Amino acid sequence: MNYLKRLAAACGFLLVSAGLYFVYWSYNFHPVTFVFTSDGHGHILPERSWDEKDTPPLGGLGALSTFLTGLKEDYILTDSGDIFQGTPEGMLTEGRVVVELMNELGYRAAALGNHEFDYGQETLKNLEALASFPFLGSNIRLLDSEEQPDWVSPPFIIEEGDLSIGLIGAITQDMPKLTGRDNIEGLEFTDIISEVRTAAADLRKQGADIILLLSHAGYEDDLHIAEELSQELDIILGGHTHLVLDKPKIKKGVILGHPGCNFQYAGRLRAYYSHKRNRINAYKYRLYPLRTDLYPPDEEIEALINSSMGEAAEMLNEEIGQVTVDLPSSLYGNGRGHRELALGNWQTDIMRESLGVDFAFQNTGGIRTPLLKGPLKVRDIWKLSPFGNHLVEMTLTGQQVRRLLEESVSGGYSYLQVSGLNFVFNTALPEGMRVLNVIVVDDDGGKTEIDDEEEYRLVTNSFLAGGGDGYTVFTEGKDVVETEIIMRDLQISYIRENPEVYASVEGRKLNVNAH
Repeated sequence: MNYLKRLAAACGFLLVSAGLYFVYWSYNFHPVTFVFTSDGHGHILPERSWDEKDTPPLGGLGALSTFLTGLKEDYILTDSGDIFQGTPEGMLTEGRVVVELMNELGYRAAALGNHEFDYGQETLKNLEALASFPFLGSNIRLLDSEEQPDWVSPPFIIEEGDLSIGLIGAITQDMPKLTGRDNIEGLEFTDIISEVRTAAADLRKQGADIILLLSHAGYEDDLHIAEELSQELDIILGGHTHLVLDKPKIKKGVILGHPGCNFQYAGRLRAYYSHKRNRINAYKYRLYPLRTDLYPPDEEIEALINSSMGEAAEMLNEEIGQVTVDLPSSLYGNGRGHRELALGNWQTDIMRESLGVDFAFQNTGGIRTPLLKGPLKVRDIWKLSPFGNHLVEMTLTGQQVRRLLEESVSGGYSYLQVSGLNFVFNTALPEGMRVLNVIVVDDDGGKTEIDDEEEYRLVTNSFLAGGGDGYTVFTEGKDVVETEIIMRDLQISYIRENPEVYASVEGRKLNVNAH
């Protein structure tokens, strides 16, 4: 009997203690949930998964809608930029359908990404007027001015329960390398650290408890921002580099999250803020793969998508060929780093053959999606080559071609895929001295060493021809011909004539420092 009394007393003590702890926790720690996406690139429909072949289709805003409906708590839904450029749904509507769907889903804010500028500032202004949420970018300024464009919203505060959340946006300072000059005429992209520091201080003065930065600067830059602004920021939700950060990175107390790309994941960050300590005291972080077996697409969202595309849907769904083997892209599979891509070989071979020139060059970052084994539709080529670049023909000397390849292997933004030549390089050597030899390969497979004094005819895309991705050598070309051949249209025409799509890695480039 005494044993039972002691046991009952112990249980009672534990229940009272647990209750007191719950009261203490509820009183002292105030929760807020952030749901976040980034780099959707117009992928508003579910797609076959590259990494997990046997899984159901992944992603899309219909699946995201179902995920949001299942949440038990209130949330703040945000995006970190590049919302529409990359699919026919995004491009044919110049972003309109994506923004309308984001309105429907209840987004509260989005950082501007570099691809928001691809159709120029007037289109961006129209999207801002359509959006029910603000476009943020504190380091976007009118040239030689302290003012911001009227389509950029200032940092602001969201009141959520007992908390005031300050939101700031920032975009990469590499914009002059990442889009056409006309798209950013009259703008400058100022120092992120300075602008965010000022914005955070202003928000604190207005009573913000938590400061959240929506960053389209890339993971490494986000780490630097967290290092420099650890006293100003609490959370960075980032994008631009398409990183799937399964676990958050904590940098000097700043919580950093990245949710991948193409609306394939929804990030959820549940933060518990202590007014007594004036900081986030605890958090829960998770990325949710938006698998359609787990989150069946919302039928209303799917209907909105279908109605927005109209007759274009029939054109996009036309089957034009068959892919015989999986072909990875710059963003999936083995596309990262200084690697040769089978898709890059396929694209550049088509470019070179179409104009009958010596060489062809394509930036790896322009090869946006893989081509998976199976039926090939017009839609797939729109996603593979979404930017609408046209072919540009020019003449460079052999010495200039060497310099071009040096730019490619010396830390530039996007490695070149090539046709008509092979080259060997060593990334362990100093920049400017990494290319060891360059071999010209003719149509019959004959190989000769490149002649520095000889002039060679080549083709590239209009983005690179204008110095995009930092490739300055292209701007030195002679006898430049701006063709009207759109890369995407060329590829579709080629497939109609050659419906069996196959390519392989052939050893066109070799890094002797590769491990």
